[in-house]
Amino acid sequence: MHLSLSSDSACRSRESGVFFAFVLSLVVTAFLPLPVPGVQDGRASGRVQPPLPLEQEKARTLIKDIYASDYAAEGAEKRRALASKLLVQAGKEQDKVTQFVLLNEAVTASSEGGDLATAFSTIDRICSSWLANNFDLKSSALEVFVPSKKPGFLEKEITARAYLELVDTAIAEDRYKAAVTVSDGALKIADKLGGRMFKAELKDKRALARMLAEAFDGLRSQYLLLLDNPDDEAANLAVGNFYAEKKRDPGAAAPFLAKAPLNSLSEASRADVAASSGRGSAFEAGEEWADLYLDGKKKRPEFRDRALYWYQEALAKSTGLERTRALQRVREIRGDIRELLRPLEVSEFSALIWKDGDTRWSPVRLSALNPVRKGSNLVVGNPSDRMFGYLLCDVDVDGDFYARFTVKGSSAVGVLRGSGRSIRGKEVPLKGGTSTVVIERSKGELSFQVGTKKMAARRLGYSWNDDRSPERIFIRIPRRKICYLSSVQFYQEPKAPAPPNSNSRDRTGSK
Repeated sequence: MHLSLSSDSACRSRESGVFFAFVLSLVVTAFLPLPVPGVQDGRASGRVQPPLPLEQEKARTLIKDIYASDYAAEGAEKRRALASKLLVQAGKEQDKVTQFVLLNEAVTASSEGGDLATAFSTIDRICSSWLANNFDLKSSALEVFVPSKKPGFLEKEITARAYLELVDTAIAEDRYKAAVTVSDGALKIADKLGGRMFKAELKDKRALARMLAEAFDGLRSQYLLLLDNPDDEAANLAVGNFYAEKKRDPGAAAPFLAKAPLNSLSEASRADVAASSGRGSAFEAGEEWADLYLDGKKKRPEFRDRALYWYQEALAKSTGLERTRALQRVREIRGDIRELLRPLEVSEFSALIWKDGDTRWSPVRLSALNPVRKGSNLVVGNPSDRMFGYLLCDVDVDGDFYARFTVKGSSAVGVLRGSGRSIRGKEVPLKGGTSTVVIERSKGELSFQVGTKKMAARRLGYSWNDDRSPERIFIRIPRRKICYLSSVQFYQEPKAPAPPNSNSRDRTGSK
């Protein structure tokens, strides 16, 4: 066992679908389905079983011995500092057992330190590589979560989002009764967390979970029929309709509706199942769902999303004409990207603050800017009396994206790379009043709009050729000033996978 550094990419993907036999075995035991789509994801994406308990315990003993002084330190800040060290080491670690334990220990330390955002993102990282249960891990993190005695706005908002995310996770894993339980528990602390929007979202999610729980319980007899006869059309139709019409998850519905020919989704479902098994074309599966989306009287976004999923799969495998057709269809079915905008959460922001001439810029947590919420505005201040600071969106925008927000008090906005001594990027100056800003990259071209006026960007620092550090949106805050940010909307275009063998030599032998 060793502790060495290697990069670990946290990528969380969810490939919808239901493993038929697995579902039935769960029905027979307790009729409490675990995350069936997650099982399929694990097999498809190469996730592995977690290490054995004895292996974990040996690694944990070694880790606690190495970081003994950090484990002994008390206080929320010390726990968060320990989590940070463990996460850095996990990124370097080659041994998978040690890496798994490092990440789990970081989850515990983050939760005990009151940092649910880090705890949950680390759990997503674990579940991207191991067949661990996302809901159970996040529930455990909430159990050891230690909030501040007087939680500030930032902690309240991140905690609220964590509960909402946990409800979503339970619903995604078909654990509807658990989703109801989490919602009920969260509503009890909603007054402490504050925010009418949080309460309203929780109530909506609880209502959805209750509806799904009742409908799912009503499928017991159909599941038992499928146990005796997996091809029973009526039972397959009932279960498939639950996923398609109630849960709005066409990928989960497909294995059932593919066996129920007398329904409008049967052809798309058969193409979906064939593509999932590798016997059919991903592009054709995308075409089937795209046709259902485009031809429907009422556009169903879940059909669009399923079509886009299969087109992305086709792009990863195809070349030539089919690849060109897939790219065209993605642009056609996606429509205006502004229809896909989402708000950015406060946990997706951080900051760069000027320290001194030697350290120069230093990345810090958003809490260093003393954020508060005033109405719909996120209000942050630059504590430095020597230099301006940066409020950063932590999403890597190295690719096509669209961002729209309203800002007041900022002297410039743009995109940058680098988080230490060297900062490089492009920016447009602002006059400090209230401005509605659009930053967009389309087909690789970056553009800025302030109000209704297109703005030419100026260079910030030096060029970033061959710089692989994340590219992030920034909002500049003058020294000892405050900035108001609201109405943040964001969309990022998924990158089309490189064509197969794109780096190999062509037939002439040239690169």
